[in-house]
Amino acid sequence: MNLAAEIRGWPRGTDDWFVSPGVEWCAAGARVTLGAEVTLGDGVTLGDRVTLGAEVTLGDEVTLGDRVTLGDGVTLGAWVTLGAWVTLGDRVTLGDGVTLGDRVRLGDGVRLGAEVTLGDRVKLGDGVTAAIDLGLEPGRNYRRSFQRHPARGVLFQAGCHLFTLPDARHHWGVAYQGERAIAAAYLRLLDYCEAEATARGWNLSATPASG
Repeated sequence: MNLAAEIRGWPRGTDDWFVSPGVEWCAAGARVTLGAEVTLGDGVTLGDRVTLGAEVTLGDEVTLGDRVTLGDGVTLGAWVTLGAWVTLGDRVTLGDGVTLGDRVRLGDGVRLGAEVTLGDRVKLGDGVTAAIDLGLEPGRNYRRSFQRHPARGVLFQAGCHLFTLPDARHHWGVAYQGERAIAAAYLRLLDYCEAEATARGWNLSATPASG
């Protein structure tokens, strides 16, 4: 289905949203805005205030929660599920069966393979090609993950911060001014990330620029 053609007959809201009259894949009154050449597979479901950029392609049985924003050139495989307030940058590609929790943010050019699951508030930097959700920090509930970047090596997320492994070790090592028990727990977690990344064949450090 070419979504741009499909919604041409919908009423237009005063705030530039197209307002659904109630169709199989979008509840009555739900509002969407979109760029050119948006294509939906069969069984797609869109939440309220969804924004789709130009040349977005959604596979069969994709579900987008309320207030999801997809940049230009995004491609989602079949059976992808995105929670509320998810933001994907330009040219993001998600394989079949990917599930993202609420308020996940993926930078431009992120590419994730099939069946990846990331919980609420995971943040992936531009160009990341794999990621593992490490859950919430006990007590403070910061979301943590580690990620593979083809040029920057392994990246570590804690809340809104995104570190390279050396920067993360410095942050929770000699530079850390908080509780030493928290620092020690993070350093153990970084040891796990390094071992797991090595087992998966990920490059741990940044790749020097050619030339």
